[in-house]
This record gives sequence, structure tokens and C-alpha cells, in this order.
Amino acid sequence: MTIFTVSLGASQGVDELQNDESEGLVGGISDLFLYKIVRSGPEEVTGNPFLHENWGKSGVVYSKGVRHPISNLNYNMYSDEIVELKTKNEVFIFDKSAIDSLEISGRKFSKLNGSFYETLSSGKNVDLLKRYTTRVQKGQFNPTDGTTTPSRLVQMDDYYTNRDG
Repeated sequence: MTIFTVSLGASQGVDELQNDESEGLVGGISDLFLYKIVRSGPEEVTGNPFLHENWGKSGVVYSKGVRHPISNLNYNMYSDEIVELKTKNEVFIFDKSAIDSLEISGRKFSKLNGSFYETLSSGKNVDLLKRYTTRVQKGQFNPTDGTTTPSRLVQMDDYYTNRDG
């Protein structure tokens, strides 16, 4: 396996994984602290964009029929990205166009129309899917003391059915 790393500097860099098994799973490394505060225009937003608070989740990423076991796998609901914790402060962001499906701690996710959906139930003719996203809940002004609570990320769960695969 060949790993090429561009200097990370203060916050960003790129890793490319290239071998027979991981061909096409190209992504980048970003500073994890960028995710503690998300920017929505000029405003800072607090909250956790990741599906799992605990980064100890192992999983499998499937690309072109090849199984890639990954440790510390997570899903960024805010950016719809699959990420792996590399160090305490950095995550590897996979190229989602190269991912067909994945599993995180036994939970199966499929990619449909470029986004990831958890498969809750799979039937003969229909599947029940769940999509995780976030939205920004604006901070509220308190007129009694003149303070404003910060805006924050709120998890949104939407349910879908997919007929005949």
C-alpha cells in the first residue's frame, strides 16, 4: 500500500490510499476541531455533526464489491460524509462517490441518489430507510438579560421507502 501525504499544516491536508483493494477510496484529512464549531455564514454554530458520539465504532466500507474494514468509522450528518478518526485531532474523509455501501457497528447504510441512508428493514419488494441530517436551530434572544443563546445543530431523522431495490 502506498500512502501519499501532503503537509497537514494547521488544519488540512490530503491522503491518498492506492492499492488493489482500496483503489478509488481517496479522501482527505481535516482537523477534528473544525467540527466542534460549525460555521453557518458569519455565525458560529455549536453541536455534534457525527452520528456516533463514541468514535470507537468499527465498520466496513464497500467499494466496487471490495470489502474494506475500517476502525473508528463514523458518519458526518452535516456534510453527508463517511469519516475515519486517524488521530485525536484528525479525521480521514472518504470520497463518497467511490463508496457503494457501508456498515457501522452492524448498522447497514446504502447510498441512493448520492446520499447515505440506513437500511432499517429489508423486504422482498420494499426497504425501509432512514436518512440522518442536521439543521441549524437559530439561537434565541432573551430580552430579560439581553443575551442570545448560540445557534446549534439539531439532528433530523427522515424515513423513506425504496421499492424493488
